[in-house]
Amino acid sequence: MIADWQHAGKLIESRFLIDASFARRDPQAADMLRKRFGLSNVRVSQCHAKFATFRNDNWKLVLRTSMNLNMNPRFEDFTIANDPELYDFTETIMNELFARQKEGITMAPGDRSNVGRTFRENL
Repeated sequence: MIADWQHAGKLIESRFLIDASFARRDPQAADMLRKRFGLSNVRVSQCHAKFATFRNDNWKLVLRTSMNLNMNPRFEDFTIANDPELYDFTETIMNELFARQKEGITMAPGDRSNVGRTFRENL
């Protein structure tokens, strides 16, 4: 649904920070995320945080979740909120992370990118 909003021009921006283990464990799902939202809108990190940001002219959404992007029979939780203050805080972090890591790191077999180093340098 959110990807449909983006393709219909209802979103100005959507950005995702995904964990490197997800990208390695399920490269097809990670690739689908990149195809739906654009390579420039996804970065890979060695973190356990799971969040995404979405905005248009009327709202600034932050999605925060405990869920891993995999099949999981356990109970999980997520919050999506139109919270401009939280969005701006999250975007400050995302802007720095997106600036530090080049576009296109996939963590697929053969990708030797050191995502850990990307986020440890100059902090």
